[in-house]
Amino acid sequence: MKKIKYIVYTMMLFVAGIGVSYAASLGVSANKKIVTVGSTVTVTVNASGAAGWEYCVAYDSSMFTLTKATSDTGGACVRTGSTLTGYSSVTFTFKANKSGTSTVSLRSAVMYGDDGNEISSSKGSVTLLAKTQAEIEASYSTNADLKDLVVEGYEINPSFSKNELEYNLEVENDVEKVNIIATKDDSRSSVKGAGEIVLSEGMNKIEVVVTAQKGNKKTYILNINRKELNPITVKVDGKEYNVVRKVENLEVPTYYSSTTIKIEDEDIPAFESEITGFTLVGLKDEEGNIKLYRYENGEYTLYNQIAKDSFVFIPLKYDELISGYENKRSIKINDIEIEAYSNSEEEKDIVLVYGMNASSGDKNWYKYDTKEGTFQRYVKEEIKQSEEYFYLTIAFASGLGLSILIIIILLAMNSSKDKKNKKLIELVESKMPSSDRRNEIQEVKEETNLSDTEKMEKLNNQFLDFIDQNAVEERKDKITELDSHENTIDESELSKRELRKLEKERKKQEEDELKAMQADFLETRENTIFSDTDILEEVKENMSEEVEENSGKKSKKKKKKKKK
Repeated sequence: MKKIKYIVYTMMLFVAGIGVSYAASLGVSANKKIVTVGSTVTVTVNASGAAGWEYCVAYDSSMFTLTKATSDTGGACVRTGSTLTGYSSVTFTFKANKSGTSTVSLRSAVMYGDDGNEISSSKGSVTLLAKTQAEIEASYSTNADLKDLVVEGYEINPSFSKNELEYNLEVENDVEKVNIIATKDDSRSSVKGAGEIVLSEGMNKIEVVVTAQKGNKKTYILNINRKELNPITVKVDGKEYNVVRKVENLEVPTYYSSTTIKIEDEDIPAFESEITGFTLVGLKDEEGNIKLYRYENGEYTLYNQIAKDSFVFIPLKYDELISGYENKRSIKINDIEIEAYSNSEEEKDIVLVYGMNASSGDKNWYKYDTKEGTFQRYVKEEIKQSEEYFYLTIAFASGLGLSILIIIILLAMNSSKDKKNKKLIELVESKMPSSDRRNEIQEVKEETNLSDTEKMEKLNNQFLDFIDQNAVEERKDKITELDSHENTIDESELSKRELRKLEKERKKQEEDELKAMQADFLETRENTIFSDTDILEEVKENMSEEVEENSGKKSKKKKKKKKK
């Protein structure tokens, strides 16, 4: 009996001895096991069950670089004092340099008890896998399947199969919403389009999109037809549409406001704009797609708006094509397909499109850069060499009641008018005061290398010189006449001083008339552009007036001579 008691006592002492011994350990863990090359990973060493310890972290330095350590030394080795404070958990940050597998472990690891003696302990490690981004993405799942698709409370047709992408369902008119449950086949994929869906009357096309971990997508389509009470059906281009009768199913376009219109004696939601002058309603096709249409006198025309920055463009049917832009093609802008026209293969990025500026209501052709996605209003270029212009400058110089008609014509560049121009010039030259002036005009006509501006300037200078020359000659004639008159007048009747004063007044009057003629000439030069027919008529009319006026003056002179 004593022997048994001794054995039990011994065992109790042994168990007690175990209870007071240390269960020391150095655990190693990481915040992630797969590291992208170029990024970092954090390794943590946790010490427990000891009064002190020392160790170094061992790793493959060709694969990882130690960038940070939360220890006094800042290095891979740690040594504690007699306390655990601040050292029980130490983190090490490593940067992955290349692909591969590496184990982070401990070397020279020793743990001590309270008496300072070494005690036995366990030592952990962690294995890290480094991959490039391409290697990581290559390992992603491409599974974009659904495991199941359910409309809660209803049976879809056909029954679900992950390879069947389109399903149909019809519900009563009083069913305003349904709950769609989509179950992923791969937990790493994501799903959009499921959940509680509000139904509009008629066909509702609902898309449930599954995106695999790698990024590829698969779309499942649910066509849910909510029965419509007394639908308003219209035909557009041979297809049947239902008029949308709930405004919440429509989106208000830019520059429009909400209103209602009567269609088949029912108030229908619509949109109107004073700028564009359009009234828009919504039409839904058999697949449930809703689009806006222009409504006018019971007719429907598809309406689109294309917004680019602050510019809103409305494509329209063109009135007539622009010369040089006859190459028709279709382009897409914001997923809207419209007609466009290009002028050559060399400028295939630049096309013309016809439409309206929604902010102003102006209709015009626009240049559209398909590469940069920008609009620019097209302005028709003036082809100067093909236009047929005649510049006609008419001035009248008057002196002592005699009017002189001076007409200077600059020939147009278009050779197709040469014959008509020749006759016109001959007619005008025949009325010029001298052969010298006709020669000067001929020189101007021959200077075809001068620009229109240079020609007009030269003609202007020649005209002013001519006016000055004629004015001087007329003043000389007047002075001679005055001198002659002075000799015949009795000094008792009119003194020489009075005659000189009269001559100065007349001279001043002539100068004022000359300035007025020059101003008239400049104004006429700037504002008068006639066709050849207009010029001929103008010349004939002025010549007729001049002939009549000169004839009248001549008859008066003859009468005076006879009286004398």
